[in-house]
Amino acid sequence: MDINKLCKRYVVQTVALAVVLALLGIVVEKALGIPLFGQQALSTVFFLLVELTVALVWRWVMLKNRDYLSSFFMGMSGLRFFGALTALLIWFLAISRESIMSFIAVLFVYYMAMVVHQSVFFTKINKQL
Repeated sequence: MDINKLCKRYVVQTVALAVVLALLGIVVEKALGIPLFGQQALSTVFFLLVELTVALVWRWVMLKNRDYLSSFFMGMSGLRFFGALTALLIWFLAISRESIMSFIAVLFVYYMAMVVHQSVFFTKINKQL
């Protein structure tokens, strides 16, 4: 199993999923007539930062320290959670308190897409180990 190739596949899937989610957000924005550009932009940045960090750390763990794989999965969940809380705090304090509910809805979609992507990808990989 080539870890670098798997990491590259994970990154490609992440970018493709981010593009699909952004396009879906544009469709919803046009259909409902609600401006969601800022919400989508911050959610996409959150999504890409967490997913790309997970990919790079996973590759490092697989290449150097396979014994820490279970700790990696627990840390991955924590990173996802605290990243989402940080994004919410940034939106609430810096952007707009009035639109926090629409941001939570958009962030929830990105968060769940991330959970599903990571679960499916790493479950499939772990079955091969």
